[in-house]
Amino acid sequence: MDDVGEYATLDALIARLEQTPILSPAEEVERSRRRREFLEAATRKMIDDGLAYGEASGDLALYNQTEESFRAEIRNSDNDLPEQVVRFNHGLDRWFEYGECHPPYFPWRIAVILSKRKQVERERAFLASYCRHFWDRRGRRDEMIVARAEQKGAFDRFNR
Repeated sequence: MDDVGEYATLDALIARLEQTPILSPAEEVERSRRRREFLEAATRKMIDDGLAYGEASGDLALYNQTEESFRAEIRNSDNDLPEQVVRFNHGLDRWFEYGECHPPYFPWRIAVILSKRKQVERERAFLASYCRHFWDRRGRRDEMIVARAEQKGAFDRFNR
């Protein structure tokens, strides 16, 4: 894929994050309910069909392999912008539909790749759109993304 195509998929992701409404407190409660139902259904499939979590939950094939293969695939695709966008979009689908948290590794890699490519405005736009939804989420990696957004001047671009 050429740079234009790579950036088109990224720009579509940024637009998706910018245009998707931020969940209200009532929607957060509903998201939690959907997540419980999603996890219960996946657990039933794991028990009934003997599937691993990734298979039972419809997660990326990336997670349905040995740890050695998983690590090799992650390493081999670390600087593949389209692949990181696809993986993050998959996580967003699960987040918005079921409340299943996405791995923050993929948005982190997107920001790093853009920085390496000197795509300052795209990185800033991506970080701002990401932080619109996830500025107060989970663990250390999201904290790193928010800190990066602040450092790059992206944190000011969105309204919380």
